[in-house]
Amino acid sequence: MKKIKQITLKEKNNDIKGRVHNNVKSLPDEEQLVIQRAELQGLKLGFYISALDITDEAKHALMNIALTMSLSQLQELSDILEARFLNYTTKWVDTGFQMELGSVNAQYNDKRDKAYKKLTDQIQSSSKELEQLIVKLGIKE
Repeated sequence: MKKIKQITLKEKNNDIKGRVHNNVKSLPDEEQLVIQRAELQGLKLGFYISALDITDEAKHALMNIALTMSLSQLQELSDILEARFLNYTTKWVDTGFQMELGSVNAQYNDKRDKAYKKLTDQIQSSSKELEQLIVKLGIKE
C-alpha cells in the first residue's frame, strides 16, 4: 500500500511540476529565473528537512510551518538546516581526522623515543670507550 501511495504522490508531483514548467515558459526571462530559483530553494529546503533525524510527524509539522514563512524566513531556515546537515554529515570526518592525528602522533613519539635511546646508548658507549682510552694512555687529571 505504501509503495502505491508513493507512486501516486510521485505522479501527482510530476504532474504539478509539468504544469508549473509549462506556465513558467510563457513568462519573461526574469520571472522564469525567479520561479526557477524558488523551485531550487524549495527542493533544497525539502532535502534538508527530509535529512533531519526527527519523526515524520515533526517533518510534516515543519513543512506546514514553512508554508507560512516569508521568503527571507525560508532562506534563514534553509541556511540553519544546511549548517546542521553539514555539521552532522562531516562529524565522522572530524572523528577520523582526530584518530589519524593520534596515530601519527603516536608513531612520531615512538620514533623519537627510539632515536633518543639509540643516541644515549651511543653516547654512553663512546663515553666508556673514551674513559678506557684515557686509562690506557694514563691521562688522568
